[in-house]
Amino acid sequence: MSSVTHTRGRQSFVGVVTRLGPQGSKSIKVRVTRRKYMPAILKEINFHRDFYTHDEMMACKEGDVVRIEQCRPISKTKHFAVAEIKSAKGQEWLAYQNAAPKLVEEDNRLRTQKFNEDREHGEEVSALSVLEQLREVAEFEWKGPRDQAHEDKVQQIKAHYGIDSWPPNKPIANLSLETLRSEFAKTQSLVEATNMLRNEPARAEELLQQAGFSGKGFSQKRNVLAKALRQ
Repeated sequence: MSSVTHTRGRQSFVGVVTRLGPQGSKSIKVRVTRRKYMPAILKEINFHRDFYTHDEMMACKEGDVVRIEQCRPISKTKHFAVAEIKSAKGQEWLAYQNAAPKLVEEDNRLRTQKFNEDREHGEEVSALSVLEQLREVAEFEWKGPRDQAHEDKVQQIKAHYGIDSWPPNKPIANLSLETLRSEFAKTQSLVEATNMLRNEPARAEELLQQAGFSGKGFSQKRNVLAKALRQ
């Protein structure tokens, strides 16, 4: 990483700032690495030499790559001064260290937000899945089984959630009794509306007229009629 040159008869090296002196001392330690061929072992090895260096502008940070140049003796051990900052890696690292806490905090905030959103979404999906199963039980209780397979499936659902009475008298899968009763009321009203449209069409049409509905679709009639029955 280092090189040795001579500027106007003065030695010049390129090295890395390894240590900063006491605050305000304008002193740094620069490590210069040189490669030297060793005939005895037939290979090149690295030699390190540390230079006590004058940093007039106090601009260097640990890790910076600098070019130092021989100067008039400033003290007994300080004979070199910083001539150029060739790569401010140390300053970049310092800037990152200063920014890191905020970056980490923001990253943690975003991760927490996403985790909560995913968890809430998962809970919503789970709740909807439970409600779908319980609606099937509700229809079974009010309409009876479609066939043996349907009855077996409903019995499995009831056993899974520990349902021993209908409507349930306890929360199921973290769903409150209020939520359950509201959902079951909707299901029951849909069943009643379906039966009324099939078995009492005149009464159904009367209620639909009172609700201000004049459509012809069966599903639309059933939904409007179910809403009217819940009121």
